[in-house]
Formats: sequence, C-alpha cells, structure tokens
Amino acid sequence: SLHDALPILEHGGLFYWPFAHYRIRGAGAPAFLDRLIANKVPAVGRVGLGHLLTPSGKVYSELTFVRLAPDEFYVTGYNNYQLHDLRWMREHMREGEQVEIEDATSSRAVVFINGPNAQLAVEKLLDEPVDLARTAFKPFQWRKLLLGGIETIAVRMSFIGEHGLELHVSRDQVADLYQKLHEADPQLGDWGGNAMNSFRIEKGVRLFGKDITDRKS
Repeated sequence: SLHDALPILEHGGLFYWPFAHYRIRGAGAPAFLDRLIANKVPAVGRVGLGHLLTPSGKVYSELTFVRLAPDEFYVTGYNNYQLHDLRWMREHMREGEQVEIEDATSSRAVVFINGPNAQLAVEKLLDEPVDLARTAFKPFQWRKLLLGGIETIAVRMSFIGEHGLELHVSRDQVADLYQKLHEADPQLGDWGGNAMNSFRIEKGVRLFGKDITDRKS
C-alpha cells in the first residue's frame, strides 16, 4: 500500500522475504553453471542473474548467483521453487562432475533494506569501517560485512529499483539483525509484498512467474 511505501521513499524501510538458498561448490561448479544458465557466470566478487531454460528456450526458473570464490557460489531463488530448482540442477549434473549442490534454505535468510537512508542505517552497525559508497561498492557487487557482530553477505542489488542492500544472514540471526537495524535507525519503516509489487511495476522490473514464465518468450 501507499502507507507502506512512503517510509521507503522518504527515509528507509526493512522487508523480510522467504527465499530458497543454495551453495554450489567444487572444481566443476563454474562449468556446470555456465552450461545451466542463460547468462554469463559472474566473476569472483560479482553478482549475476541467471535463468534456467526449458529445452525449447522458455524460462523455467530464475536465480541470483553470488560468486564467493572461483569454485563457490551462493545462490538464491524463489521459495516456492525450492525443490523444483534443486531437482532441475541435480538432474543436469553429469556423471563424475565435481559439483556439490547444498540446499541451505532452512539455514539462511535475507532482509532487504531500501530507501535514501538505508546505507546510513547499515553503517551504524558496522563493526569496523567499510567504504559503502557506490564508487567502492559498485552495483551488482557484494561483500561480507560484520553488522553488530552478525556475519552478513551484503549484496548491492534491489528488486524494487530503490537504493539499498540485500543482507543475507544465518536464519537463527535474522530476527536479531532486524532488531539491531531498527535500534540503529528507529525511523526505518516496515514494508510488505503489496508495496514491493507496486515499486517493481513502477520501475519496470519483470517478475518471474507473472511477466516471465515457461509459457512466454
């Protein structure tokens, strides 16, 4: 709703959304993903969006790939596609391929923080100074941050097209991180799915499952 959206536009807001999470690692991981997705595999230190395709070239699913190391990827996808995507990836592994696919959904979580003051709120929790300016922390890039003692994978990307970060943490620490962010900046609002959909439509961000499916090109 507009009431949900105003804090993000004027100051900043937090949003929790369930995702499926995977760890893909091993010497064969880069070649496996290069064969699997319709995009270039991101370089180390970068983030990329990739689509799984049907044999006829339709979009079967959508995943985000954070490349942690040459042979290690942290992957997120839609929670309702958790087993769907896991099955597809495992079915496309070749015999003897050095790839390990771990379903980490039950152990990982993500908090979106967006809005003009989102970065300032995150900076207040940094355990040591880190330059979060866009010149140092480019769009579609990530880095590990220690926020109030909580280890996070901070990804500079936004599904809604508004300035902000995705903060990926251990699931047992997500409530603590949420509380710490609110304590660091009490003006942060909370927003939900309706506001998210409104923002992404306004910015022209396509939604997998609605705008992009395996029935549309």
